[in-house]
Amino acid sequence: MSNVIDQLAGLGTDGELPAPDDIVRGDLLRGRAAQRRRHFRRGVTGLGATAAVAVAAVAFTAGQPSQGPASTGLDLVAYTGTQLPGFTVGKVPEGFVLQGSNSYSLDVARPDDKTPLDSYEGKLVVSLQSKDQGVIPDGKAVEVNGRPGTITKVDPTAAQLYYSDGSDNKIVIQAATKLGLTDEELVEFATSVTVTAKAQAGAG
Repeated sequence: MSNVIDQLAGLGTDGELPAPDDIVRGDLLRGRAAQRRRHFRRGVTGLGATAAVAVAAVAFTAGQPSQGPASTGLDLVAYTGTQLPGFTVGKVPEGFVLQGSNSYSLDVARPDDKTPLDSYEGKLVVSLQSKDQGVIPDGKAVEVNGRPGTITKVDPTAAQLYYSDGSDNKIVIQAATKLGLTDEELVEFATSVTVTAKAQAGAG
């Protein structure tokens, strides 16, 4: 546009007749229109680049696998070792053993766990409900072998699963929180538990 104005100014200094006003206005309008088109093309190009980046980001995100819950690091595996009096199990956390049992409970622990059977930290413990067990605390409703059960977490250091095996046996399985077992894994373990005739319910 500046070239057009300079040329018009030059015509005036050479003594030639100035261009009619309508011609000057037309030149100015055409120059401004051209400038607007250049700005528009630059804006479209910028938008196109931004859109391309956005599409690429969406495509990259969509292609990533969804992240599920973090793994506990423990998998339940079939137990094929010697069973102990009171309770039998078909599964244990991988790397765990039956530490010991008495008439009232079965402890499932790591091989290097040397704590006594009445110490439940870091273990899975199977027992019958106490004879004087009151009302079961409120918790999450689950099913164990098609029968209703309840997982309670009143104690922050352990979860407890209460359920019946369909007979007179009312079972409690306690899982130390530090094991990291999910509710589903706790139920899966419970489905493999069988109460034998030597199991007794404690009191108190």
